[in-house]
Amino acid sequence: MNCANRKTPLVIHVPHASVEVPGWAREPFLVDHQGVLEEASISADLFTDRLAQEAWPDADIVAAELSRIVVDVERYSDDAIEEMAAVGRGVIYTHDHLGNRIKRNLLSSEREYLLRNYYLKHVLFHLAF
Repeated sequence: MNCANRKTPLVIHVPHASVEVPGWAREPFLVDHQGVLEEASISADLFTDRLAQEAWPDADIVAAELSRIVVDVERYSDDAIEEMAAVGRGVIYTHDHLGNRIKRNLLSSEREYLLRNYYLKHVLFHLAF
């Protein structure tokens, strides 16, 4: 077998490009709509998804659907082992980049919904490669 002719699939993980905060995800926020948009932009790695696609057009880009201020797919889901949870930026953010409170604590059902439908879905998709 000639290894030089075999293509190795390339997967690029882009977890923080999204600034998407859907209407249903805004209810727990304590800041106004503009504050949510600003923090989503500040916390994002803007355009890294586009840069990755342009740099590697044949690659599979695995990007998070939602802003990390809704659910951060690169954090541990267990706050007991996620060191950033101590400053309100665990898997579910409650504080902004300056340490100001921007979101109430989620109900366990709300947290579970985000983890099951966005965090776990993303992690499992990422691991599939």
